[in-house]
Amino acid sequence: MIALNTTSHIIFCMLSFEEVVKKDADLGIIIDRKSQIANIEDNLLKHLRENHPESAVSLYIYGTTGTGKTYICDYYLESEIKKMNNPYYVYYKVNASENSSGTLYKIIINLLKVHLKKYLPVEVLGEQIDSIPLKGLDLTFLFDILYAIIEKYQLTIIIAIDEIDKIIKNQGDTFIQGVIDARLKNGHLYLVGISNDPNLDANFSVSVKARYRYKILFSKYNAPDLFEILQTFNQKFNLSCDERDLRIIAGEVADKSGSARDAKQTFLEYYLNGKNIKNIEDYMEKSELTMFESNIYSLPTDEKIILYALIKVIKFYNVILMKSGDKTARRFLPTAQTVYKVYNKLSSTSYKKGKTFRSFKNAINDLDAMNIINLTKSGFGRARGTFHLIAPTFSIEVIEPMIERLLADVIEKPIKDIYELKNILMPPLNMF
Repeated sequence: MIALNTTSHIIFCMLSFEEVVKKDADLGIIIDRKSQIANIEDNLLKHLRENHPESAVSLYIYGTTGTGKTYICDYYLESEIKKMNNPYYVYYKVNASENSSGTLYKIIINLLKVHLKKYLPVEVLGEQIDSIPLKGLDLTFLFDILYAIIEKYQLTIIIAIDEIDKIIKNQGDTFIQGVIDARLKNGHLYLVGISNDPNLDANFSVSVKARYRYKILFSKYNAPDLFEILQTFNQKFNLSCDERDLRIIAGEVADKSGSARDAKQTFLEYYLNGKNIKNIEDYMEKSELTMFESNIYSLPTDEKIILYALIKVIKFYNVILMKSGDKTARRFLPTAQTVYKVYNKLSSTSYKKGKTFRSFKNAINDLDAMNIINLTKSGFGRARGTFHLIAPTFSIEVIEPMIERLLADVIEKPIKDIYELKNILMPPLNMF
């Protein structure tokens, strides 16, 4: 265990155990991540401590949800950089799943127009920065501005992008090339990419792979590690829970996911339900649903509309199946093409223009990676080719009210009668 002296401890004086778990906060400790920290030390921090090394490096941190990737960057990496007390070191962390940081353009714009002002006087940045439009410029031009500022003031900027796969899937690896191939003489630009996808770099170009070569795996937690995490919470909040119960929770979660987040959520359900370990399966199921709801809530609006479209199509198909007496429901799971038609119709009544089909498919893949939907390949014969069938991971009865509540102020004309879909979905009706 590595203890961190962070101001985060102040938070826990004001928050209850339940609030801390719901906020996915931590207790200023890192458990069983010594090898990962050593890798970060050797491949990044050592370069920074040498004060402008000859060549900058970039890290690729990956692992499943709840294994400490983001936490390492939020606490350990940032605190170590601050300890160096170098005014020319700029640490900039963003999450690519957030609307304000969903594209490389937004990331660079926020860095130039907002974040750098914390390090450089406003008058130093000058009117050139303030006059940059929020959209519309060529990305190469933006990078040139960033390079010029780094060179002029001899800055070392470390950009950490959580869920970097969302950008790469939509924009390719050209932006990585722009970051790691900056050709700077008087400063440096580092990239730390964080992702749940271990194979994200499989399709990188040769030049990117050559520079983006340091991969650090955050493996799933085992039962002893999860027990130590739960015991920390137990002691910090004086919960007086039986250690045997904590070991049972840790063991069950280790077998299922190895996620610290899942373990903490299951522990919370156990605590709120009278510490009755006999109902652990119910607690784990409730924990799954809570995490699912949290993921839904944090989705961009477009992805919420996609889920809404999926639900409506499934309900439409269910009515047709009931009338036909056909029980082979899987045959009539929606395809990406079918859901896209309904999504397009819904987007036309919302606040913004919908995605292209290519971007829509990327969003579908993201939802699959988050375990919100399940994608399966299926064929309907040679003439019709192979399709991706889409099914939600939870029942539509669970998802529908949640989505409708979140989209209440977004979609002007929601689909209330499933037969409104008839004109949109005429091609699938030819199957009957």
